[in-house]
Amino acid sequence: MMKPLVLTTVACTLLSTMQLHAQSKVGTSVIAGKSVSLFDDGTWQYDQPDDADSSSCVVIVKDIRFCGDSNKWSRTNSPNAQINAQFQTSDTQYAQFVIEELGADQGVTLDLIGEAAVGFAAKASGVPASELPILESQAIELGTLKGRRISYSAVVDGRVKLVMINSMFVTPRRTMQIQTYEIGTQSLTETHAVLHREFLDAVEVSQ
Repeated sequence: MMKPLVLTTVACTLLSTMQLHAQSKVGTSVIAGKSVSLFDDGTWQYDQPDDADSSSCVVIVKDIRFCGDSNKWSRTNSPNAQINAQFQTSDTQYAQFVIEELGADQGVTLDLIGEAAVGFAAKASGVPASELPILESQAIELGTLKGRRISYSAVVDGRVKLVMINSMFVTPRRTMQIQTYEIGTQSLTETHAVLHREFLDAVEVSQ
């Protein structure tokens, strides 16, 4: 079992360190008549592969796109630099991506990510991690990726109630959290669970 100091260090790395943050999109351009995304590491890629359909997809990082209904999900400004992208479907329902270039090769596991996420939410709520309400925990899949989904409620700054559903995936060199959250409740509803599944189903990961 990891020592508390190690866990704290990894949690801070996952949630705060800019140097290990996944390559973020910084702009767009056109090459040979096709739209491309420009990344902060100096590379680029076509927004739509040659075999892609005409649906509108948003590039999150190089090999991850969100292809949800743009009439339902609108992209909003990310609340901080650690959030790769955030989307909104109502005044109280949001979704976001947190992607780090740190994975199993560096010793990261789903258990470690889950502990870090719960610990972060507990800190924002001003309670010990052991007292944060965990509403569910189950295995989940995204294409060929196998991960874990945990749901928990929090009261941020003692005022804002919310429920977070967090689907977490760890590959050899990457950690990905796909989160949806609903403000104003501390109960996990079937509507929120379905919304999360629909959002997850609209995520495309190139293998």
